[in-house]
Amino acid sequence: MLRPVTAPRAAAALLLLGLLAPAVAHADEGDWQATLAGGFEAWFPEQSGGHGWALFDLQGGDVAGGRFRLHYNTDTLHLALERMELGTPKVQLTAWLRGQAIFAGLLMDYYQNGQSRPELAFYASYVQAGTEWKWLPADHHSLALELSLRRWFFRETSDTAETLALPPEAWVFEPRLAYTFWKIRAPAEEWEPHRFFPRVQGVAFGLRLGLDVRSDSRAWGRASSTRNDPGDVIFSAHQWLRAGVEAHPLVRLQLEQHASWGEGQDDLTRHRAGGMNPYVIAIPGLPWAAILSERLFAAQLSVHVKIAPDSRHELGALFAAGAFNDLDRSGALDTFDFAAGAGAFADLRFGRWQIHLRFAGAIPLDWLSGDPWLSALLTLGARLR
Repeated sequence: MLRPVTAPRAAAALLLLGLLAPAVAHADEGDWQATLAGGFEAWFPEQSGGHGWALFDLQGGDVAGGRFRLHYNTDTLHLALERMELGTPKVQLTAWLRGQAIFAGLLMDYYQNGQSRPELAFYASYVQAGTEWKWLPADHHSLALELSLRRWFFRETSDTAETLALPPEAWVFEPRLAYTFWKIRAPAEEWEPHRFFPRVQGVAFGLRLGLDVRSDSRAWGRASSTRNDPGDVIFSAHQWLRAGVEAHPLVRLQLEQHASWGEGQDDLTRHRAGGMNPYVIAIPGLPWAAILSERLFAAQLSVHVKIAPDSRHELGALFAAGAFNDLDRSGALDTFDFAAGAGAFADLRFGRWQIHLRFAGAIPLDWLSGDPWLSALLTLGARLR
C-alpha cells in the first residue's frame, strides 16, 4: 500500500516556510535566495508503494565571510556556513550541522528481490557535525577534505521481527577525501535546489575516498546472515561522472555514471539504488532504494528534445543499468547481478516554476520477483525569490 508520509512532511515544510517568510521578505533581493519544492515517487502493481519529500532552502548573506544556508528536506535539517575564504579564494572552509529523524537511509523500508520485507525494517536517526576544507589549485579542479562526527539512533517499527538485532547506537568518525574536475556549461539556475534534474553540457568527474571508524562495530541484522557484520574500519571509494553534449540544436544527450568499491560495509553505509529520484543511483521501475550495494557500476543515458527552438520545455527518454554485488541481500558479497530499466520524462519550466514527470518500467530479470515493475515520479518546485 502507499505509505502516507507525504502530507505531514509537506505540511512541516510549509510551516517552516511560514516562519521564515518574514526574514526572506525583508532580505536584500541580491543576497538571498529561497526555494520550495517536493516530489512523490510510486511503484506498482507488484508490492505497490511510494515515498514523497518536501524541501525548503534558504541561502545567502555574508556571515564570517561565507554564505549561510538552511536546508530542510522532509526529515532532515541542515545548517551550514559555506565557502568561507581562508585568506585566499583558493582555500575555502564550510562548517555544518545536520540531523535526520526516523527515516534515515530508508531503513524503515526493506526490499529483497523486489519484495517488501517489513519484518527486517527499522527506524534510524542521526545527528552529525562536520567541516569541509577545499583547495582550488587551478581552474576546473578542486580537492576537499571532509571531517565529520555522527551519532546514530535506532528503534523498532511495529512490524520489526523480535529476532532482528538492531545496529549498535555508535559514534562514527567519518573522514573523506574528494577530487573534482568540473567543466560544465550551464546557467546558475540549473543548480537551484528545486531543479532536481539539471540540464548540463560539458563534463564533470569526481573521486571520493572515505573511512568510517565506529565506537561500536558489532554485527547486527538477521542471525542467519553475515551481510551486516561491519569492520572496525569501513573503507569506501566512489567515482562519479556527469556529462552532456548537444547533438542537434533541439537534441541533447546526457550521461550519469557511478562506480563504487567498499570493504567492511553494512546497510548503514551502502549506496542506495532503485527509483528515479535524485537521492538514489537510478534504476527506473524499481522501488526507491530497492538495492543497497557497496560494489557497483551503473550508468544512465538520457535523450532530451526541445519541443520548439525557443521553448524551455523538454521531453525525452532514459535508460539505466548497473551491476551490483549481493543484489538479493543474502550476504554473498562477492556475487554480482544486473538491474536495468527505461522510461520517458517531461521537464517543464514556467519562469520560476519547475515541473518534472517520469514514467518507467524495470526490465524483468531472474532475481526480480514478480512483474511487471512500473514506477512514476512527479516533482514540483519554485524559486520564491
